[in-house]
Amino acid sequence: MLTLWARVGAAWVALASLPVHAQNEAGDQTPPSEGDQVELRPYTVRRGDSCGRIAHRLYGDWRKYDVILRYNPQLAEGAQRGACGPYLHPGVVLNLPVRYDGAVGRTQPDAEVTQVRRTVRSREPSVTEWQRAERGQDLYRGWRVNTLEESSAEVTFRDRAVVHLRENTLVVIYGSEAGQSRRTSGGAELERGALRSRLGELRLGVRTPSGEAELEGGAAVVSVDEEQTARLSNFDGGEATLRNEQGRVRVRPGFGSKVRPRQRPTPPRPLPPSPSWSEGPRRFLGLPGEGATLRGAWNPVEVARTYRVEVTTPEGQVLAATEVPREVQRFELHHFPAGDYEVRLSTIDTDFFESRPSDAQTFSVLTSRLRGPGVQMSDELPDPSRERTVMRVLRGTVLIPPEGVSCTDDPDTGGWSACTDASGAAVEVPEVEIVTPRVELVERAAGEVEVRIESELPLPEGAVLALRVGDRTLPVQDTTPPTVQVPDDLPAGEHPASLVVEEAEVSQTTLVVPERIEPDPEPIPEPEPEPRGPAGGAFELTPHAELAHGRDMRVRGHRLDLGIARYGDREGYNRATIGGAVELTRNLTLGGYGFGDVGVDNAFDMQPRGDRALRLFVAARSDPDADFVIGGSLGGWIPLSKVDGTLQYGSIWPTAELDVRVASIVRLATRQGARLDTNADGRFSWVSSYALVLQPHWRVRVEVEIAAVVGRDRGTGEDLRHLLPGASVGVRAGPLTLSLGGRYDVLESGSEVGRLTLVGGLRLHID
Repeated sequence: MLTLWARVGAAWVALASLPVHAQNEAGDQTPPSEGDQVELRPYTVRRGDSCGRIAHRLYGDWRKYDVILRYNPQLAEGAQRGACGPYLHPGVVLNLPVRYDGAVGRTQPDAEVTQVRRTVRSREPSVTEWQRAERGQDLYRGWRVNTLEESSAEVTFRDRAVVHLRENTLVVIYGSEAGQSRRTSGGAELERGALRSRLGELRLGVRTPSGEAELEGGAAVVSVDEEQTARLSNFDGGEATLRNEQGRVRVRPGFGSKVRPRQRPTPPRPLPPSPSWSEGPRRFLGLPGEGATLRGAWNPVEVARTYRVEVTTPEGQVLAATEVPREVQRFELHHFPAGDYEVRLSTIDTDFFESRPSDAQTFSVLTSRLRGPGVQMSDELPDPSRERTVMRVLRGTVLIPPEGVSCTDDPDTGGWSACTDASGAAVEVPEVEIVTPRVELVERAAGEVEVRIESELPLPEGAVLALRVGDRTLPVQDTTPPTVQVPDDLPAGEHPASLVVEEAEVSQTTLVVPERIEPDPEPIPEPEPEPRGPAGGAFELTPHAELAHGRDMRVRGHRLDLGIARYGDREGYNRATIGGAVELTRNLTLGGYGFGDVGVDNAFDMQPRGDRALRLFVAARSDPDADFVIGGSLGGWIPLSKVDGTLQYGSIWPTAELDVRVASIVRLATRQGARLDTNADGRFSWVSSYALVLQPHWRVRVEVEIAAVVGRDRGTGEDLRHLLPGASVGVRAGPLTLSLGGRYDVLESGSEVGRLTLVGGLRLHID
């Protein structure tokens, strides 16, 4: 989409001729006598002017600055050579003679700057520095005018012939040549860029680096590109001529020709067709301080390379102009005040010839206003170069259209949806974002409700707020936080309510009035909350590589475990354990334990096992608070000590788990897994545990468990069979849980477990 920026505004400079007294003798700087009349004209001093520079500009000789002093005696005080004293400064208006010493001075300029948009510069032929061109500035032979990026200017010649300079254009003004017809303007020399002429019945000559175009009335465009190729597009009027030393062609209206340096002009060819407008709104509502956004579209032209869009006032002043690629057939203009504007389209084909401008499409802007909470309207429009932002207003803001325009409210957004004029034609509405605050009502005490307001757009400071419930208006108290007193006679139940800000309803909510219940004479003490980590069992704190111990999947939080176990009734060994687990998420835990044997003897005819090892695992589970919890783990045992000079083999432990709550304090749990040694002659066994868990309070846990093992030692060829019933109890005090337990192997088969196992442990809960 095309975006054009424009601002409407101009200041007119009027020139007048004033009869005054004739001058005295040459060199006399006293006011002239009253005998003769001399025609004077006003001259406004510009920045950088001196008497000598003004004399050179108007009379061709800086030494004639005495003429200025003669007719402006107020400048004589403090005058120096070529200067006029401290009174001379920009903005001062001088009276200067049109004729001096019987000859016409250079007081009649060859042209005048009649329009300026954005950055336009001018330069006298005798100076090298550019100055800012102003509307009403006189231009003499040899003066240069330069438009910069996104800028344009209009120059009107002495005979009222008009040329419009487009952006990045440089022209040189020259006066009429001797012997020329009175219908011929002096013309311009186009060094680069493009200009469009409006001549009426006049003639204009335009010199270019590759040739000269002679325009005979009507309108035309002459352009010079970077390769110094000149193009002439003759729109209407008389025939135009394009010539150079190599040849000459006559170009009829509706045709164009181009000429390259040192080549003949090309034969005339038809100009591309003009675009036609498509349907769409032509009237737009604007807002004070924002203006209106104009939009329009046109039908594509097959031969188009680009399109030129030009926006003017009805009087022809160019406000914005640009070229867009052929894929774009829409324009959009922002920050336009009330008024009428004309938009014309041109087609530029692949050979850079330009079509006649389309018929002007008139767009009108009408001023509307907004009324609502916090809305502040300003009559000053923003800088058109500023990026357009959509105005944001609170829900409940009302659009007030101008007389003769009616608009339809949109109940879904609280704004407006469409507007039409008296004839029923659509009027484009301003683009405004409706912001609806979020309001939550929370009961604080009997008959008092807290009003919580969240809004992307702040509410007006100091605004009066109220809650409208049915036909009642409840004022919002200016407290921290804000509150509303609910009337005693408002019945219990849900009531639709609206937040009212400055008499506008900005949000909808619901007021819930509970049943009024008399409070108990004595407050009911709240039960002690159950922590995330209740008391656990001892077997979980002292795992063994031969057995599958039960694991409480309902424990929450991180923990640190210390355990001690005795394996064997009379002759055996002791094992110390330290470890813990980290709860990564509610459903995922990562843990590990380290083991070390104390007082080891070989009474059990055990396989070589070493006396230090490390166990790592990762465990997953479903919702730990549900009645039915499933999970699993994957772990491994890693030896840390050597037997006969080598490290022991390790093992891998995959398991699946189930925990079912059958009553409020009774649960059944099982764990099924496998031990897979990593060496070829290691052990392969199926391990499982079955537990009945009683937890009458979160501080106390009693567990009855049976551990079972079925497998084979591939190194010795022995079968592995274990059945170990056991029990444990755990008690929690603060963050610590102390647990004790024991079990007995009724099918001992010479393993390293031993018949009787006694365990104890201490767990630190980190909730």
